[in-house]
Amino acid sequence: MKIFLLLIVLSLSALTISAQNNNTPYDFPIKPGTEQWKFGSPEEMYSKCQIPKEIISDLTTEALAKTCLNYPLFGLMNAFNTPQTGFYAVKNHFNGIDALFERKDAGKALISIYRTMNPANIDKSWSLLEKGCLARHFAL
Repeated sequence: MKIFLLLIVLSLSALTISAQNNNTPYDFPIKPGTEQWKFGSPEEMYSKCQIPKEIISDLTTEALAKTCLNYPLFGLMNAFNTPQTGFYAVKNHFNGIDALFERKDAGKALISIYRTMNPANIDKSWSLLEKGCLARHFAL
């Protein structure tokens, strides 16, 4: 019986040690402007832009937050009447945001990221699209 309990404790410890140890944001394999960015339906598009479950559980909270900010369909948020409606529409189709909101340290991770960002850090030579891409990172 003691051996059985010891095995359970060791197994749980191994799971805890391996969880959330990847501090590199997920690199979405399909991005706008690439050859793969062709979909037969909106459902296929949403499906192809998910973070694999095994990767979500391995990402640190900061890496997950950065992944959410880099979500290829994040810009769809601006296609709705209000930012709140757009946010919920994106959230309903992307597993990363729900996973981020489940983390107790999500707020701390987002603040840490935002502190390194400068909204005034816009190059005068940038196009409106490039300026908009910088601005969208402040929306989550």
